[in-house]
Amino acid sequence: MTMEKQTVLIVDDIIDNLNVAANTLIPQNINVILVQSGEAALKTAEKYLPDLILLDIMMPQMDGFEVCTRLKQMEVIKDIPIIFLTAVGDARYIVQGFKLGAVDYINKPFIPEELISRVQSHLKIHKLNKDLILKNKQIQQSHNEILASIRYAQVIQKAVLPEEQFLTNYLPKNFIINIPRDIVSGDFYWIKQVFNKVFIAVADCTGHGVPGAFMSMLGIAYLNEIVYNFKNQDEIKASDILNILRNRIKISLHQDKRKDTVSDGMDIALCIIDLEQKKMQFAGAYNPVFLIRFNPDEGKNVLHQYKGDRMPIAIHLSERPFTNHLIDLETNDLIYLFSDGYYDQLGGMQGRKFLIKNFKELLLGVSFQTMEKQKQIIIEYFNNWKGDRDQIDDIMIMGFQINESYGDIEFL
Repeated sequence: MTMEKQTVLIVDDIIDNLNVAANTLIPQNINVILVQSGEAALKTAEKYLPDLILLDIMMPQMDGFEVCTRLKQMEVIKDIPIIFLTAVGDARYIVQGFKLGAVDYINKPFIPEELISRVQSHLKIHKLNKDLILKNKQIQQSHNEILASIRYAQVIQKAVLPEEQFLTNYLPKNFIINIPRDIVSGDFYWIKQVFNKVFIAVADCTGHGVPGAFMSMLGIAYLNEIVYNFKNQDEIKASDILNILRNRIKISLHQDKRKDTVSDGMDIALCIIDLEQKKMQFAGAYNPVFLIRFNPDEGKNVLHQYKGDRMPIAIHLSERPFTNHLIDLETNDLIYLFSDGYYDQLGGMQGRKFLIKNFKELLLGVSFQTMEKQKQIIIEYFNNWKGDRDQIDDIMIMGFQINESYGDIEFL
């Protein structure tokens, strides 16, 4: 493959010097442009954009130092390497030349082999730099295109998530904390209302970013389909929904008993709340639900944990039907559903996980506050705990309080 010729601009006010340098470089498959003044050098460099400039220092009207300074101020030229080719050998001049941005310094009269070697070395370096800049531009363009696609995916994901106002229609005192690690999230919440029942779930999909977001949208679509296809809505159990959801995910991801099967899936906490009867069903795949209730005997709020089954919504070695918990609710009960991103975050003085034990204490500590204030404190506490460390996972927390009466709600 024939190498593309590179171009060297030689600047010297003495024609004999120009000819000697040109005759040395042209046999090396190098294009040469000759000019005899600083002004001509500026115009020629801007027009032809050479790969290297050999520049004399002692020239009338505009010396080499001024030419170098002005070249380095021109955006399209500033990265072109400049070698001072001069009879001036004073160390002060050499230092000044390097300070102005020159890459090398060759004394005249030069040794032809030395000139060839240095010019070829700097031409090679310049070509590598140009190739690197081009590749970086291509990478940046690809990055921008991917980022634009992910940001659009974020818009779609937000559109698929239920509006927070939908939860407020049935449980006015609530909050939702949704802090993705990346632009899009593998955590999601889901809300569905059927007659006098409200279905609420918080799920944590395998991975985060784009893979997690794809899984989250699959989970939302399947949950909507499962609830819609139940013929008798009064017989729906939270555990049945998770059993069916697991089968859907396994079929969709072609999960079977082979060793190389994909094990992606999700952890989830799912509640079905009968608002009129104040009863709640709960089923969980790994994820629990917390209920905080005031205990008059102890004179304080007490946290009750209902654990999910230790298996995911995915293929598992010891699959069994999910457990359905039945919970009687009382007015002012506080319910919390969440992913593990909050208490798995590294932080504090020793860079350790926050831990679920501390998460329980935090929720108990804020439980006498309004839901809005709880949200604010929980987020601030997380940011203080994390400090300057990177967020390691998506975060999703939902909290709501049981109303005193639902008699004025018009169920759809």
